[in-house]
Amino acid sequence: ARPAVRARARAATTPGPYAAQARAAYDALRVNVVRTVLREFERTGFLFEQYDETSGKGQRTRPFNGWTTLVLLALAEIY
Repeated sequence: ARPAVRARARAATTPGPYAAQARAAYDALRVNVVRTVLREFERTGFLFEQYDETSGKGQRTRPFNGWTTLVLLALAEIY
């Protein structure tokens, strides 16, 4: 997940005909990932390996601090 966010961040700051669209997609991805992880952590007290694509509910492995720690990096925009 981290390389994907890094690539989107790079695209969002690269000049070109689609720069505004890339920035909007990056911002939406960043906000959605952070909201989903935070909402489930508040609800359950756990970080999960996977989140349901429709409901956002955490599933499978818990506690999981692998890619989910990307949320902290996303907040700080450190990739």
